[in-house]
Amino acid sequence: RPHMQSVYQSLTKILGFALKESDSMSSKEFNAIEEQLLNLSEQSKAIRRLAKDSDRGHEFLASELEKNAGLAHSKFKAGYPAQAKFYLSDVVNTCFGCHTSRSSPADSRFSLNFEKDIHLDSLDPLARARFLALSRQFDESLSEYEKMFLSQGLSEDQLLNFDPIVEYLLIAVRVKHDVKRAIKTLSAFGKMPLPEIIKADLVLWTKALQSHADDKGKGNEL
Repeated sequence: RPHMQSVYQSLTKILGFALKESDSMSSKEFNAIEEQLLNLSEQSKAIRRLAKDSDRGHEFLASELEKNAGLAHSKFKAGYPAQAKFYLSDVVNTCFGCHTSRSSPADSRFSLNFEKDIHLDSLDPLARARFLALSRQFDESLSEYEKMFLSQGLSEDQLLNFDPIVEYLLIAVRVKHDVKRAIKTLSAFGKMPLPEIIKADLVLWTKALQSHADDKGKGNEL
């Protein structure tokens, strides 16, 4: 539908902003992002009105879309890009949640087209891993994180300040319930030449994980 197509086009244009660490941007970039966030907010309001005639599930998702798109725009315009990124990630989650819960050919193509249209290969490794997690491609995201760790593809600044190891553990432990995989990755990573503060964290995390290595995960991936 036209409103959803417009939301999709805006997301493909600004998702790079949501995935990168730096909040610095030129005034031209700020205006371009603000324009797309405003469009997201306006189109989401229209989608929510349409969803009133749909089932309760669609109505709820449309309400979440409208709320988070509006907050993403208002926070960004007020000068809080980090908060805008948080709400924008919820917008993407809502879109993927809706489309991946259905089995129509159009919904099945959604994830594939999105990945192609944002030029996944052009993203830096950390942004790529985050996008894969955001789009619920959890196995691929774990592999991307592991590749970064074991190839030492992250700077000391990224390791200390951007929490990629925590992001990895959230997926490995909370989503996939694969404690042993996390232990194996952290143990191998701990053998790399790393700052002592990071090594200390890895030792503590590994010990904590080992105490739960035989726990049975409960619940599904969602």
